[in-house]
Amino acid sequence: MLAPTALLTSLVVARVSAQQQPASTPWELACLHLGVVSSTATIFPWSRGYSAISEQNWSGTARAKPACIVRPENASQVQTVVRLLSRRRVPFAIRSGGHNPAPGAASIKDGVLLDLSRLDDLVYESGNKTVTVGTGNKWTAVYSLLDQHDVTVVGGRILDVGVGGLLLGSKSSPRADIGCR
Repeated sequence: MLAPTALLTSLVVARVSAQQQPASTPWELACLHLGVVSSTATIFPWSRGYSAISEQNWSGTARAKPACIVRPENASQVQTVVRLLSRRRVPFAIRSGGHNPAPGAASIKDGVLLDLSRLDDLVYESGNKTVTVGTGNKWTAVYSLLDQHDVTVVGGRILDVGVGGLLLGSKSSPRADIGCR
């Protein structure tokens, strides 16, 4: 029976051999590790859809070609990925909607991109008039849901901007002091 480390190594070697893509940098090795041992969807440059997903940024200056794109579905997966990347000192960027135009903020070259678009819970509670909004949503989805209930929230004016980036980046709106609590 193979030891866990030997098994992981053989799986990584098998994946690299199959793709003809030798991993040589810490971020490439981290991508392969995530692709083998993580339940999080990991998209590689040779994967179908990589180009389209890597370029889903509002700003052209935020477009880069990351070593891989990781698309977690819940906070636990985000935590696992961030811990692994931090321990290995692998550079990464986090993208909610991709509206930050600063290079390296919503994408990254020579690193890993965490794409939070699958964290898209969106629930309106009519009893207490609250809404739970996942960071992967864009404002168009939030306002579309709330329009059905004739309510609104303090949020973004540009509908194609991501919820997470706007609230963490600015925390304010023209009509109120804060966008979330």
